[in-house]
Amino acid sequence: MAKKTTPAHLVKQGMTILVDGLRWVVLESLYDLHGNGPNQPRQIIICDAHPDRAKETGVYMRGVHFSFETSVIVELEE
Repeated sequence: MAKKTTPAHLVKQGMTILVDGLRWVVLESLYDLHGNGPNQPRQIIICDAHPDRAKETGVYMRGVHFSFETSVIVELEE
């Protein structure tokens, strides 16, 4: 699989991202204007473990939330 990077605010539903060395399928990508303080917006990315890991994870690792600053670079798989 080819890898590329993009800012967190450009991550869309259905993309596969790599976070902490694990593959995740994006369910939703939400913008949180207030984040953890004034002038610090966040991108909330809700993911499930990649289907390749379904046997390992079972019902766990579903609906996992990641919170990134909007400018953080996220690694994608194509």
